[in-house]
Amino acid sequence: MKNKVGPCLAVMLMVTGCTGYGNERASAENVSYILSESGKKAFAESYTWNLDPANTDIQLAYTIDQAKVVSLGGYMGTGVPCPFEILAEKEESMIYPSSTDPNLYDVKAVYTDVPFTIHIPANMEKITLFHGGYYMGKRKENGDLAFYCPYFRFTCDDDNRYFYEKMASSIGKVMMNR
Repeated sequence: MKNKVGPCLAVMLMVTGCTGYGNERASAENVSYILSESGKKAFAESYTWNLDPANTDIQLAYTIDQAKVVSLGGYMGTGVPCPFEILAEKEESMIYPSSTDPNLYDVKAVYTDVPFTIHIPANMEKITLFHGGYYMGKRKENGDLAFYCPYFRFTCDDDNRYFYEKMASSIGKVMMNR
């Protein structure tokens, strides 16, 4: 009897109809995108933030390297989750509230929720995954600590046929606004 596992596995992968996203990346306006293996589609992977609470407006590209940006977050390869997230511009200077450094707790620490507005372009089909609700921080010049917790608000292009005002959601602090 022949081994039928290989052909069955190949058929199962083809039947899923998923767009395969590889490791090819592109970026624009501090947003990193992952391109599909065919080069026709892409999803937004992350936004690199300089920890300035006034710099929280995210414009997603309509296309990147001739690929249509169709999702916020997505799945790489055979289904590895890749949530959209906010990354710090200088990771080495980041301080996290769970740090065990005793010197962190001898100064004033301020915790601030920071709303990021993500503008959904006309061809965006889905918001697959996003990651928020975590704190990241930095030490200010006076020695105090500033911790920021990003959350998301959305605006939508008038020509987007997938999202509209009535789809407003209050899951956590995520809101869809037009």
